[in-house]
Amino acid sequence: MPPLSGKDTALYGGVKQRQLKGKEISINNKSKFTSTLGSLISGAKSKEKGKPERPKNRDKKDDIFTTHNKGVNKRALKDLDDSTKQKHRGRTEDEKADDQAGERKRQRIMEEKARKYRALKRGDMDDKDGIYNVDFDTKWAEAEEKGEVHSDTDDESDDGVLVEYIDELGRTRKGTWREAQKAARLKEREAENAVPEDIIYGDVVQTEAWNPDEALFQKMSVLRKKVDEPDAPPPDVHYDGRQEMRTRGAGFMQFSRDEEERKEQMANLEKERLATEKARTDQQQERKEQAVSGKERAATEKARADHEEERKEHKADLGKERTGTGKVQAEQEKERKREQEVEDILRAVERDMYGE
Repeated sequence: MPPLSGKDTALYGGVKQRQLKGKEISINNKSKFTSTLGSLISGAKSKEKGKPERPKNRDKKDDIFTTHNKGVNKRALKDLDDSTKQKHRGRTEDEKADDQAGERKRQRIMEEKARKYRALKRGDMDDKDGIYNVDFDTKWAEAEEKGEVHSDTDDESDDGVLVEYIDELGRTRKGTWREAQKAARLKEREAENAVPEDIIYGDVVQTEAWNPDEALFQKMSVLRKKVDEPDAPPPDVHYDGRQEMRTRGAGFMQFSRDEEERKEQMANLEKERLATEKARTDQQQERKEQAVSGKERAATEKARADHEEERKEHKADLGKERTGTGKVQAEQEKERKREQEVEDILRAVERDMYGE
C-alpha cells in the first residue's frame, strides 16, 4: 500500500510516522546498521564509566524504634556487674537520737489526741465550730439504739456527779450527767418531730396574702406617728475648735461634746473664776491697808521727831535762863507731863494701826 499523503491522512485517520532525532538508520544496509549499533553501545558504556558508581548496599536510616539512648548499654552492663551492688550503712548516733525524738513527739501528739477524744466523748469540750468533725451525740444515739453502749471508767466517774436538768415534761430534776444528756436529746427529737402550729386546716380565705395595701398602710402609720409627735427642740450646737486649723491662746479650753460633762466643766471654771476674783480683792485691800499704815507710821515718826527736837530746845532754854529752883522744877514737871501725853498719843495710834 502506497504511503498516504498529508491530505489523505487527515481524511482517513492514517497514522503519522514518528520523526526520530538523529540519523535515520537504513534497514536495507545490514553492515551499516551493525556498525552503527556497535558505535552506539560503545558510546553508552564510555558515558557510564565517567559517572561515579553508587554503593549497592546503603545503610538504612535509623528510626526511633531501633535506636537507643546514649549510655543505655553501659548502664545495663553496670547493673549486671556484681561489684556495683548497693551497700547499706548503719544509722549514726545523731540520726538515732533524731529518730527517738521524732518518735516521742509523735507519741505525745497521739496522747493529746486521745485525751481530747475522751474529753469530747464525755462532753467536757464543746465542738461548736466543728473543728473536730465528730458528732458524739449522734454516735451515742445510734449506739444506744443498736444496744452497743459500753460504759468505761470515765463514764462511771461522771455517773457519780448529780446535775440539774429539765425533763421532757418541763420539770426540774436532779440526776447524773448521762440522764441529763438523754433528756436533752429527747427534747431535741420532740422539737424536730413536732407538728407546726401555723398549719391551716379547711377552707380559709387568706386576705393578707394578696392585700397590696398592707405595706402602704404600715408606712402611713409610721408617718402618722411621726406627725403626731411634738417637735423636739434641735440639739444644742457648740463651738468646736478642732474644726479650725489655727493657733489659740493659753486661755483657750475645748469643752466636751457631752452635755453633762460640759456643764460640769463650766461649773468648775465658774468656781475657779470666783476664787480668783476673791483673792484679787483681798490682795488689793491688803495693799491699801499697808499704804495707810505706812502713812500713819510716817506721821507718827515725824511727830516724835518734832517732839524730841522741841524738848531739846526747851532744855537748852531752861539752861540759859537759870532762874530759881522752884520755877525750874515747875517747868520740868510741866515738860514731863507733856512728854507723857505725847507718849500716850503715840501708843494709842500704834494700837489702832497694829490692832494690839
